[in-house]
Amino acid sequence: MNAIDLLRRDHEEVQLLFGEYSASDQDDIDNLEDLFQKIERALISHSEAEDQIFYAALDQEVPELVRQARNEHRGVIQLLAEMLELEVDDDEFVERMDTLIDLVRSHISEEESTGGLLAVAEQKLTYDQLEGMGRQIQQLKQDSEAELKL
Repeated sequence: MNAIDLLRRDHEEVQLLFGEYSASDQDDIDNLEDLFQKIERALISHSEAEDQIFYAALDQEVPELVRQARNEHRGVIQLLAEMLELEVDDDEFVERMDTLIDLVRSHISEEESTGGLLAVAEQKLTYDQLEGMGRQIQQLKQDSEAELKL
């Protein structure tokens, strides 16, 4: 699978997790913790793969877009780290989850827009480059997810 398809699939996966979280019973603490862990793992592994492979390949083409996307990733990772210090039933956690969902949805919208990084990659990179990057992303995500489960 090529890099663009993989990244879009990741975006869909995290959107589904957000929907599941939002629809969950807020009194079911175990379920909320489980969903947050899934969201955290999905976002961290996606961010690492996207940053190291996808953004690196586009940095020369559209440095400002890449810089903005990397800044957004740093903000998401920082927010996740702060959330780990809170209990899922804490009001502060709930507020930060709302912020996280908004940030990630905005980031996805920007990347998938007509002038976004996915469109730039489709225009600037070859089929073979996208396929090779897809394999690299899959491997990096597998390694990252295995590490996060330890």
